[in-house]
Amino acid sequence: APYPHLKIAARGDEPYRLVSHDESCLTILLGEPMQKWSNDRWFAPLHSVDLPRTSQDMVAKYTLAYFRNADYETVIAASQADSARVFPDVTIGENWWSMYQRSKNAFGVKFDTLEKPS
Repeated sequence: APYPHLKIAARGDEPYRLVSHDESCLTILLGEPMQKWSNDRWFAPLHSVDLPRTSQDMVAKYTLAYFRNADYETVIAASQADSARVFPDVTIGENWWSMYQRSKNAFGVKFDTLEKPS
């Protein structure tokens, strides 16, 4: 059965779709650094959570958000065993800045209060 409010966009310009789940499993959304470290084996999807519109739409769920901020100089690099690397090596700081810029551009944010970390 799908989660009533969690949607993901698989890849590229694909439309968002409801996420299916199994009551005996956890749904884990990975971040982009994990996708790069795994050389695209694990995918970090764009996701969206709709708020329930009525009390009948509410479901019991548990959410745990865990964000680990690595040192900006930590290099994200796929294993040397991967002969065909999907992503170039990048630092956590460079990756974060790139994600910030893409998000800002995607949502048309007009302010620029952050400066690129040095």
